[in-house]
Amino acid sequence: MQEHVHCCGCNNMTDWLTTEFYKKSLTVPQSCCKTTPCNATLVPLDPDLYTTGCFDKMESLFKQYLVVIIVVAASFAVIQIIGIIASCVLMCRSKESPYISLDGRGYRV
Repeated sequence: MQEHVHCCGCNNMTDWLTTEFYKKSLTVPQSCCKTTPCNATLVPLDPDLYTTGCFDKMESLFKQYLVVIIVVAASFAVIQIIGIIASCVLMCRSKESPYISLDGRGYRV
């Protein structure tokens, strides 16, 4: 996710300081690097690392596409409502027209 969204850590790149991965290797994942391979040591203001946190990036992406998400969800809701109305109309019409028997009295068989 960090590679695709161009972010590092949840809040920022210093989130990696408290992880077991960083304690063992003293590096951040290569997914935090702008170009690969890079020196992935966690140095503040390192130009090779993404500094923005993934939470902020995902929040801005969500806000950017919020209108599209709402339109798609509303479209599905409208289609469902039209289907419900159509099925109700069909049920009501099936009760309105009785079967006509061969003798013409209009009784249902």
